[in-house]
Amino acid sequence: MNNENTIKIIITDDHAIFSDGLKGLINAEECLKVVGVAKDLEAMWYILAKNKADILLLDLNLGKDDGLEAVKKIKLYYPNLKIIILTTYNLHKQIDILKKQGVSGYLRKNISTNILITTIKSIQNGATYFDTEEELEDKNIYEQSDDFLKKHNLTSREADIIRLVAKGFSSRKIGTTLHISEYTVKAHRRNIKSKLHLSSNSDIVQFAVAIGLNS
Repeated sequence: MNNENTIKIIITDDHAIFSDGLKGLINAEECLKVVGVAKDLEAMWYILAKNKADILLLDLNLGKDDGLEAVKKIKLYYPNLKIIILTTYNLHKQIDILKKQGVSGYLRKNISTNILITTIKSIQNGATYFDTEEELEDKNIYEQSDDFLKKHNLTSREADIIRLVAKGFSSRKIGTTLHISEYTVKAHRRNIKSKLHLSSNSDIVQFAVAIGLNS
């Protein structure tokens, strides 16, 4: 392998199973190498300082950390680092913001390995890629309910869980869909009920219907 031609990659994602699997898939490619995996922004900054990387694969939802806000700082301190967002969301409004901040790519986590590898190589060569081919359902949901979510201090992750609860998904199925543990889903459910002063799952469903998060 020619080290000069190897694309060096850092993964930042708070789900170890996903990160480990992604690392294995990437390292299986001859010209790609993962030089670091971070579970949060603190670890990411440390790895960036210790490793010269070409591409950062970044999940915007990192628990208490704000991945969207971090993008500004990353581009400030590492202007040549190409950032590819890996997420469960497809929000066009968010994509426009990320483009302005200098992000090179935006991919859903349910993409194929082939698309991911091809995108990484293309972006390293100067291209950009933003996955905007999915239905605009999520865009409408979040734009319509944005003010209400802010009013009740709900996160986008909690909004996703409310929507999936309204669709009848179990905590386990929600976890699989959003790439988080069943325990984390149950914790989010408790937080949602507390923030909205609800007492049951049926109350969550009624809330979802009221603000259009059940579609």
